[in-house]
Amino acid sequence: MIDRESRQDMPDRSANRRHQVLDAASVCFRQKGFHGASMAEIARVAGMSVGHIYHYFENKEAIITAIVENDVNRIQGLIANHQNATDTVESMVNDIDFEAECLNHDNTALQVEILAEAGRSPKVAAIARQADKVLCEEFRKLVQRCGSDERVEARTELISALFEGITFRSLRRQDLDFTTILPLMKGVIRLLLTDKVQAEPQVKKA
Repeated sequence: MIDRESRQDMPDRSANRRHQVLDAASVCFRQKGFHGASMAEIARVAGMSVGHIYHYFENKEAIITAIVENDVNRIQGLIANHQNATDTVESMVNDIDFEAECLNHDNTALQVEILAEAGRSPKVAAIARQADKVLCEEFRKLVQRCGSDERVEARTELISALFEGITFRSLRRQDLDFTTILPLMKGVIRLLLTDKVQAEPQVKKA
C-alpha cells in the first residue's frame, strides 16, 4: 500500500522524470537532428527505459510539444514582468541586458532544429505556429501598453525580428561584441516602442 507521503511525492517525481526526458531529448535533437535521434537514444541519455519514456510521451512530436510549451511559459513569464512594471518601455529595454546574458547556443541550436522540422512536418509546423500565435498576441498587447499608434502590429513584428535575429546571429557569430551591439539595439527598440518613429510615406502605384 502506498502511504500518504508517497502519494504526495508522485506528482513531483513525475515532473522530474518528464524534465529528465526533455533534457535528454534536447541533447539528442541538437546532436543528431529530429529524425536521427531515436527514442532508444533519448532513453539511453535520460538513463531510463524506452517504455518508461512512452509512459510520459506518446512520440517525438509530443516531446517537441512539451519543449515548445516550456519555452512559451518562460517567455510569458518575462512578458508578465513587463506588464507589472511601472514603466513598460524602460522595463523592456533594460531586460535586453538580461536576455543577452541568457543567450544559450545550445538552446538556439535546438530552436533551429525545431524550425527545420516544422518545414518538413505539418504536425510540428502546427505546434510552432500555435506557440508563435500565443506569444505574438501577448507581446502585441505589451507593445500597445507603451502608447504605440495603429502600427502596433508592425512594431511588434519588427521588435520580434530584432530579438530573434540577434539570437540566431549569435549562433553563427559566437564572437559577437555585445558591448557595442546592445546599446544600439536598446535605442532602436526604445524608438519602436514609442510614437517617435515616422514611417516612410507609401508610394501610390500608377
